[in-house]
Amino acid sequence: MKKIFLTALCLGLTLAAAADIKTQLEFSTDGGKTWSEEFPILKKSNPRCKVKVKYQVDEPKEIAGKIVTSMLHSKERDFASANRGLLEVYWKNARTGAPYVYDLDLGERKEGVAGKNNIWDKNQGKFVSAPLPACPAFGPGSYKFHVRVGYSTKEDKKQYKSIQTFDIVIEE
Repeated sequence: MKKIFLTALCLGLTLAAAADIKTQLEFSTDGGKTWSEEFPILKKSNPRCKVKVKYQVDEPKEIAGKIVTSMLHSKERDFASANRGLLEVYWKNARTGAPYVYDLDLGERKEGVAGKNNIWDKNQGKFVSAPLPACPAFGPGSYKFHVRVGYSTKEDKKQYKSIQTFDIVIEE
């Protein structure tokens, strides 16, 4: 009995270890012409950059809906390019391996800019697009952002995720 338990435990650990998400972040401050793994330093007069999230999912089980999601967010505060208030969410087919590319804008967002599926409408029973609140531009300083890549497996509905944290520095 003990031997069967240990065998099952080892098999379970092997399967759990087999599921893996590898992510790599790259940044561009010239509109995507060149990319670097170095965290960007932005000017207050142009607090914008692109963030490319390359990912590889090594999962032996079938991925639910064949979908891998990504979101870029800040736990500190809202930002101009966030399409749901505090984050952007994208969906990709798990098998394409195509990177996610975010246009990160830390400038000012005016009142009334349209969000994307950012408000739950209980009458329609779904998320709908609604205007976002205004938010001020980021001033000089260092700010933490997070990219999450994740999926769930079809058979056991277990969720897997990888979170990468990066800093953006804004100078005068």
